[in-house]
Amino acid sequence: NRCLDGSVNEVLSVIRPKAGDFIDILPGTVHSASGKMRVAVVQESSELNLRLWNPDGAAGKDGAANGASGESLMLEEAIDFIDYRKYDGSTCQPAESRAGEAVTRLIQCNEFTVNEMHINDALRISTEKFGRFIIYTCIRGEVSIQTASTDGKGGANTSECRLKSGETVLI
Repeated sequence: NRCLDGSVNEVLSVIRPKAGDFIDILPGTVHSASGKMRVAVVQESSELNLRLWNPDGAAGKDGAANGASGESLMLEEAIDFIDYRKYDGSTCQPAESRAGEAVTRLIQCNEFTVNEMHINDALRISTEKFGRFIIYTCIRGEVSIQTASTDGKGGANTSECRLKSGETVLI
């Protein structure tokens, strides 16, 4: 079993993303990340996070292989969920392909939408029209987000949230 003997790298596709690349990892796709990169994960809440391989090769106190953070490998549980097709790269969107676009839709599905926004000047977004929460993540630079609300007595309040690179806010 390649997951247990450490030879799993021999059969995995390797993608070397560049700054700004977007990769939609479909459910069931075996994946991992290493090196110096910032990964923003958008997923539905799930108890299913099945560790297949431990790059550190460490064994737990009971002799079972464990992950770097102590999770046990869950090979048998994962077998039914794995998509065994070879990854063809079709869900990767290189940054160059989106150059010059102010707003680019990266994913649209029933559960969520992911847009990439390049903001250089003030931008007004009315969140009421969405009818759901919005998560903003600052990938590079920094941004100021101002929200308006009422105080319940007819008065208006404005609050500001400043995001630096790597920070996220839920609105």
